[in-house]
Amino acid sequence: MKSIPTAAFKFIFAMLLVAVAFAATYSSSPGAFSETDLRDILLRGGTVNTALLLPTLLFLRSKAIANATLALIVMASVATAYIIHTDLYSAANAAVLIALCAGSGAGLFLAFELMDKRRWGGPALSALAASALLGLGLTWSGSAVSAKPPPLLDSTYIRDISFREKPNLYFVSFDALVPRPLLKKYLDLETTKFHDLFETRFRRFPNFFANAVSTRNSLNTVLALDVDAYSSQREKLTARGDDPEPFLFSGQNPSNLVGLLQGNGYESTSIYVDSYLGERNGQYIDNYITTYDKTVCSLLDASIQAFSFWGHCWFGRADWFIALDISAEQITKVKVDAKPQFVMAHLYAPGHTDTDFRYSDTEQLDGFRAMYIDSTERAGRYLDLIIRHLEENDPDAILLVYGDHGLYVSRGVRFEDDPEFFFQDKYGILGGVYPRDTCPRWFDGASSQGYMTILDAVHALLRCLSGGESPLINPQKNTHPWNMRFQLHHRPYYEDFLYE
Repeated sequence: MKSIPTAAFKFIFAMLLVAVAFAATYSSSPGAFSETDLRDILLRGGTVNTALLLPTLLFLRSKAIANATLALIVMASVATAYIIHTDLYSAANAAVLIALCAGSGAGLFLAFELMDKRRWGGPALSALAASALLGLGLTWSGSAVSAKPPPLLDSTYIRDISFREKPNLYFVSFDALVPRPLLKKYLDLETTKFHDLFETRFRRFPNFFANAVSTRNSLNTVLALDVDAYSSQREKLTARGDDPEPFLFSGQNPSNLVGLLQGNGYESTSIYVDSYLGERNGQYIDNYITTYDKTVCSLLDASIQAFSFWGHCWFGRADWFIALDISAEQITKVKVDAKPQFVMAHLYAPGHTDTDFRYSDTEQLDGFRAMYIDSTERAGRYLDLIIRHLEENDPDAILLVYGDHGLYVSRGVRFEDDPEFFFQDKYGILGGVYPRDTCPRWFDGASSQGYMTILDAVHALLRCLSGGESPLINPQKNTHPWNMRFQLHHRPYYEDFLYE
């Protein structure tokens, strides 16, 4: 049996390296992990690594074989815990991944060999790994403790307005929801059941675009009421050392839209299937509802889920769809007989492509097309459920429906290579208002230049309810996406990429 001190240091060093890998993943996106995620991942990681490391340390007599085995165990655990640069696992980066694994494996083997040959090896390497873990912990704790967020309305960009009418408002976004023209152009689909229902019940906005991508940025720009106000808020958070992407949806950070509506007597509720859009109900929204507790798994591609976090994501996909159904039902459970209600929900359907998707791969394209058809049927059920609820229980309500972003079938394509494909695929979305005859004058005005963004639609609705007042200090139409505001050679304008 090996000497206890050396074996102990090897065990400590191995566990610390794995902890550093997971800490790096967690600190890169803390809101992606629910309490259930953390509890299960830490328990699995501790149990699996202990079960593998201890027999290797105690019963393998050959030091070289034991050290090689330890290196393999640590490498495998680091790979399952360090889920950040997931693009490395694509076929295109196979050579880089093999080289990285070979170099890491050799380095770990030499580290364990050093512990056997030098008395100071164990304490020194363990202390180094502990320092890395402590550094990550201090960085995270420092960013978690921040000053109280700024006031509800950013007076540099937004002013308070008073509503003349106060119907209940429902803003419901669907993931990767696109209109028929783009459906035909990029998926060769004429229509879906969702689109058939939408066209018959909604006023559809032609040439409709998202103000930003990804999902969180898209929803955040809506909640900020202005892309410049959103940029300013991100800059302030960065200056304080916080996550630059504010959690407006969950009310952990203040949003201008919710603040404006609360000032007009509205109760606010946000709904999503998991805690990706915020880990807790913050002080700046009345109610934040989630229905699934394995948040991180829903954010990973299926290929990554297979080996991530010691099998934490192997089970529960069916439960996630059940939770998605429940999150749609929650929209219909908001009380409508008290104060005016504002409900903002994001439903993960139909859904976008995985990160390794390539449009030129016929098999991937066919698979995504089939998935999109199935998922739009689910989304159509949700939309029908919401409409029936409003007809029966809230007939005076206004429902704004929109996609958060496009299909993302242009992954791997740069704007410079194919501007139209890149732009329309990322930002072109389906959107409209129910009932069809809602605020016609104001929506006509918002679309007078041949296109409209989500923020244009929101501001048209706010002007309608307030008798023509705009909450913007400097009212202006959005001309280009927030993500592409720093494009130096050619700033892409919406009007240059109309699709109908």
